[in-house]
Amino acid sequence: MGVFMTIIQFFVLSFLSLILWLCRNIIDALFALICIVWDNIKHSICNLFTPEQTIQKSPTKTSYWNINLDLRNWGNVRLSKFISYESLTGITSLDLHGMTVAEATKVTNLVLKNNRGKVLLLVTGRGNHSEGGRAIVKPAIQEFLLARKINATELNNGGLLKIKVPEDY
Repeated sequence: MGVFMTIIQFFVLSFLSLILWLCRNIIDALFALICIVWDNIKHSICNLFTPEQTIQKSPTKTSYWNINLDLRNWGNVRLSKFISYESLTGITSLDLHGMTVAEATKVTNLVLKNNRGKVLLLVTGRGNHSEGGRAIVKPAIQEFLLARKINATELNNGGLLKIKVPEDY
């Protein structure tokens, strides 16, 4: 009887170990599946809010609202505050103060794409608050525009650039 009980205990313990092993593997597989699904959801959400896709899907007469919304959706509320739309003049202005050169060129490109054939005012500033009192963003934007064959007129003692976006931009 003692040997029989030992054999039964061995089988019960083996069976319980097998069940625990199966449960652990099932939990690991479920966790891996949840991680994959979560990564796919995050990737899908990020793709929904890239500015280029959003703008292409929603062109309207007042592109200001789209760009502003796109920048907010893109996760850059800070940049969205720099775009203003003057409804009386029909001129969109973009304030590039406080932006890095990379941010300024990216947002400028976005605004140009959404305002083909329109007049824009780009507020670059003169560089008074930059290190050494020399403009950093303004020359970068001028070079950016020049590379795209867009003429810019300086206004306000050089703190503003007035441009007309080509229809085929």
